[in-house]
Amino acid sequence: MSFSLLLVIHPFFSTGEMLLPPLPLARTVALLKKAGWKKVDYLDFRTDPDCQGIIGPEIKPLLTYRYQFVPELYELPLIISLLEKYSKKEDLTKVGEKETEIITKWALERGVLPSKALDYLENTISFVRKKINIFADYQQVMFVIDEQNIYISLLNSLILKQLNPNIRIIFAQKDFFQSEKIRNVFALANFSDCFIGYSEKEILNLVGHPDLFAKKIETEDIFSNLKKYNKKSLPIKIKKESAEQKNTLREPEEILKELNILSSEFSQNNFYFYDLPLNYSQEWFADFCSTLNKQKQSFNWFGNFKQQITEKELFLAKQTGLHSVRINADFSTEKINPPDFFKMIQFLLEEKIYTRLNLIIGSPGETENNFSKKTEAVQILLENLKNSSQKKYFQLLFTNFQLSDLINDSLSLQQRGIKLKTWEESFTFPDIYQEICQKIICSFEIEGITTGQIWQRLSFFRQLQKFF
Repeated sequence: MSFSLLLVIHPFFSTGEMLLPPLPLARTVALLKKAGWKKVDYLDFRTDPDCQGIIGPEIKPLLTYRYQFVPELYELPLIISLLEKYSKKEDLTKVGEKETEIITKWALERGVLPSKALDYLENTISFVRKKINIFADYQQVMFVIDEQNIYISLLNSLILKQLNPNIRIIFAQKDFFQSEKIRNVFALANFSDCFIGYSEKEILNLVGHPDLFAKKIETEDIFSNLKKYNKKSLPIKIKKESAEQKNTLREPEEILKELNILSSEFSQNNFYFYDLPLNYSQEWFADFCSTLNKQKQSFNWFGNFKQQITEKELFLAKQTGLHSVRINADFSTEKINPPDFFKMIQFLLEEKIYTRLNLIIGSPGETENNFSKKTEAVQILLENLKNSSQKKYFQLLFTNFQLSDLINDSLSLQQRGIKLKTWEESFTFPDIYQEICQKIICSFEIEGITTGQIWQRLSFFRQLQKFF
């Protein structure tokens, strides 16, 4: 006897370029239907039109601020608060004092308006409440957990449990080795019925059909819902999956093979390398470009680059199909000379390569002097582009250092002389969560730069952006 099953992906940070059909879910559904399951589906909320009206055209309904996601600093205390409300049978659809206090503290220390961050929380709750009836006819629901959709997935599952205590909740976790703290919290709460890795094989084992894993399935059955997806470009990873979380790079030949398969399956030649700077290793990048050069079929591709990119690297990349780049720039050290760096930006624009420049504001070591040099170089660049045809190839972004990816690397922060504080120092949590909260960063103090100065510098760039 088969049970009804709904496989769900909640929204996580994903622009249209990165939105790809969930292949493990699509294959699993097709195989189970072939095996006789009458009620089995997958639901990808990332394609839901209501996502677009929540927090902007490119960003899905996250509990986060703009493009930044800081799970250990921000969402974990809210997750603990949510689990506590559930255990006490309180209303999960209302923002309480504890949540307001956590968000306000987080926002004020990072140059973010607390009202904006609270709006995102309210909108996240509204989105879940609006969609809850979709789940009414299913006995089992599996949520695909990404580091960026934990809160919304947990909220959805807890509300389902309140409405139907007999429903079976399953969590399938992407990047399984990367969120041990989250798994520990869920285990302490004794909430989820099952926690597995995100793979077709594990899902089939869970529902009692391990024999289906090796079965062949027609391509049209797998991609029956493909029309829902924006196929502007397809995402590619260059880093190998590793339990040790080391940045071990995949072989260029392996990546090329994947490019050809995806190109054939989706009739698509646009690809986005999203997980590491492409010039993370100069030797690897040269080998990668050389491998692409041997390919008869041409691809358009884009991705992130370190700020130390050279004209030689860019010229090599342009020959192999480089279409656009994103560069994160931090001028707080003397290694980067702003005038030279912006000459490189000018080179990119002259080559008609779309360039997204993300300036990191408020980094450790960022003095008034090097901030002044940075702003002067930016102003010169913008002035030169003001009436130029190259302007359409350029986008200026800026990020508060306190919202950058580095904040989750506590060892790196301590080595840079930054004083760390934990959530346990700021709030009192139930005893079962104390040990975890003692290890999770809540905030930090940057020597030589105050929160007020960071706010001023961010405000300056917001004004600069308006006039460009």
